[in-house]
Amino acid sequence: MSNKKDKPGLFIGVYGPAKTGKTWAAISLAAGDGYFIGSPNALIAAETVFGEDLSKRIFLCRLASDVVNALKKISSMKKLPKTIVIDDFSLIMDRTIDSLEDEKSSNKAKFWRGVKDAAFDVSRWSRYLNARGVNVVINFHEQPPRVSSGRPVRGGPRLIGQLPEQMCAELDIILKVEYDVTCKPWPYIARTISRDYIAGDRLSVFVDGAPFNLSEGLRRAGYDVPYCAAVILSLGLSKLKTKPDAIVERISKLNPEDLRIEFERLKQENISDVACMLLFQDGMHRKALRSGWCNQMLDSLFEPEKSGEDEW
Repeated sequence: MSNKKDKPGLFIGVYGPAKTGKTWAAISLAAGDGYFIGSPNALIAAETVFGEDLSKRIFLCRLASDVVNALKKISSMKKLPKTIVIDDFSLIMDRTIDSLEDEKSSNKAKFWRGVKDAAFDVSRWSRYLNARGVNVVINFHEQPPRVSSGRPVRGGPRLIGQLPEQMCAELDIILKVEYDVTCKPWPYIARTISRDYIAGDRLSVFVDGAPFNLSEGLRRAGYDVPYCAAVILSLGLSKLKTKPDAIVERISKLNPEDLRIEFERLKQENISDVACMLLFQDGMHRKALRSGWCNQMLDSLFEPEKSGEDEW
């Protein structure tokens, strides 16, 4: 994923329930020349994208300090990647907290300082790489809203104490992934606006409630996210006579009744069902994102005036 000139890299956070495609969506951006930082449990999803090149592109990390060391190593490379994925950061912080448990009983202030410093060291190095044009996508598990000391606390990334609010303030974009049965063929949407959960997009890159597709969302916002060689080869898309992005663009402009004809045409080119699904998914998501962004913009411009009774 490369950015237009003069655009720094983005610091993107994603959280949601388990098995909602967070890892796949993130590492799809890092395919090709990107790097993946996470636990061995996530290797299965990474292998789908990185294939045989996996060992050169992954850093196995248990603690937040391991993540920082990986980011430092990447920052010293002659050729920087375009995207880095930090996966399952909630679990990484769980293990980091466990490693500091001895301090918790003897010096609570030192314990909390250690936890905060561990998380913010990752944030600082991510921001350093952002300034050099590298995108960093960090995934979390989700925790629900709660009440603390009689005050409501918004749900968000599963982190300890005040870290959810503090760390999200460091991000350019924080997306909440939700299940939506009406979103086809991939039933997940990304929220950037929520009353009860932390969500936001200070750069207006993503459309609230649009299909959860990081690659297509960034393409719509003007970022160059090519279908890299690694993905094309691993999915058999190299057999296609037309470039994948051109196919996705064509699908995005088809009427519903013409989609099946296009699907049958692609199948005649002997590509896999998975490849067909991904092309159609991106095409349909591109159409939804394009129309959703247009509708959102028009709604904001022509929102009816509120009566004085409802005004703050």
